[in-house]
Amino acid sequence: MILLCYDGSEDARAAISHTGELLGGQPTTSRLFNHSTVTQKERRRATTDPPSATTILLRVETAAHAQRPRRAPDRRNAIATLGELGRGTASGMKILVVGAGVIGTVYGAQLGAAGHAVSVLAHGARTDEVARQGLRARDVVANAATDSPVAVLNQSDGETFDLVLVALRRDHFLSAAAQLAPLSGSPAVLFFRNNPDGRAGLPADLPGPTFLGFPGCRRHNEAGVADYALIAQQPTALEKAGYRRLDSFHRALESRGFAVRPTADMSGWLAYHTVFIASVCAALYHCQTDPQRLARDREQLSLMCRAIPEGFSALRKQGVLGLPRNLALLHARPMLPVAVRYWARSMRSPMGELAFAVHARRAEPEMRALARDVLGRLCHDDLPDAPRELLGAPG
Repeated sequence: MILLCYDGSEDARAAISHTGELLGGQPTTSRLFNHSTVTQKERRRATTDPPSATTILLRVETAAHAQRPRRAPDRRNAIATLGELGRGTASGMKILVVGAGVIGTVYGAQLGAAGHAVSVLAHGARTDEVARQGLRARDVVANAATDSPVAVLNQSDGETFDLVLVALRRDHFLSAAAQLAPLSGSPAVLFFRNNPDGRAGLPADLPGPTFLGFPGCRRHNEAGVADYALIAQQPTALEKAGYRRLDSFHRALESRGFAVRPTADMSGWLAYHTVFIASVCAALYHCQTDPQRLARDREQLSLMCRAIPEGFSALRKQGVLGLPRNLALLHARPMLPVAVRYWARSMRSPMGELAFAVHARRAEPEMRALARDVLGRLCHDDLPDAPRELLGAPG
């Protein structure tokens, strides 16, 4: 039995219709209620069906404004920052980006277009390109481009910034700390990549308070332009800290059409996300990173959809908090048939390629390392079979 409660909007009805499609062909029944009128009697009835039935209570609330088409960023906004390089504005911050790969480029370009003064710390040939062309990003779904001129710093000696965005792999964290040590003042330092150890994995000697976050897009780089796709199910995650500069970062992203989700326990969130993304990528590696092939391979999808909740359960046993709510719902054990159908549909869609397969191919060494991290972290427990089989076997 599935009891679906909704907020009465057409958007919520559409979301429920999509859920019904995912459940198609399953031996389940469903009833649909507006959650403002559903009675306690109906709730009791839905949860007291015979034990042979699987009962799931879903509450669907879809804010109308969140479903409006996202306005394409105005490229003219970037011009406003041209005269502001090297200094903050009355309403903006001075921001240093460390790591001008795709994530550093996408977020740095958006921050510059939002009116903040963005600089990039020099590192190799990529920053030579940035010095000539600025930060260039393109949303491949909305076909919207953002170009922001930036300053490039060869070294950080004596420079003062409000916020430092570290968009590097965790194996570069120590070298980043050494580069940031000469900064003046006390900038907020935001680490913005996969980091399964969370706060415990950060360097100790940093010039200001440290925070954790994670990007809400998948990405690849083509001819100096950072192509990316926003992931509606995974907004940009940002540590909920009540810190003014982090709040300004949050507002800047939202002004550019990026959804942001404040997260109370980012360390835990990153640990759970590691289990999730390592499992998805491992399943893709077993299918030669072909999302269409994975969509057809129900055995591999089922293994992936068992490994994720089993990994989540092992983390909960360790007392880890911060499990993202959308993953908690989709990958609850009673939802296994729904999860398999959901991922088959997702992998068949364009987002299977844009959001997962491209990332799995281009970041394979990092994803393989994350899989080893998951196995290492959970090996002290009675490691469930599915994570061991999925993450331990070569793809």
